[in-house]
Amino acid sequence: MIYGEICGPGIQGNIYRLSEPTVFVFDIKINGQWLAPAKFVDTAYEYGLTTVPILSEGITLENWLNGKTIKQASNGESKLFKTDREGIVIRPMKEQYCELLKGRLVLKQRSPVYLSLPEQVEESVA
Repeated sequence: MIYGEICGPGIQGNIYRLSEPTVFVFDIKINGQWLAPAKFVDTAYEYGLTTVPILSEGITLENWLNGKTIKQASNGESKLFKTDREGIVIRPMKEQYCELLKGRLVLKQRSPVYLSLPEQVEESVA
């Protein structure tokens, strides 16, 4: 199963200024098993799938954060277009089950800067 998000003209304001609809894959599950990040990237490449931008891999979270909180690190420029990114998703390099979550360990943090942009505020009110 392939999990992705479609972006482009007529979709949520097309903040990345894409000229045509594009699917960005963010996860793949085969035979009930989630692919580890490295295998995910290899599989997406093998089948010609476009992945969401990958900010980093093969580095500890502590080193990547470099003193920032996860909330602070979620802010930044998108790799798709010169605009604020929507946020970040953090996954361990090896798939892990989290007892507290009763499921896989994945963290998503929406960027407070992105959420405060006028076009995002308008959409959430509509």
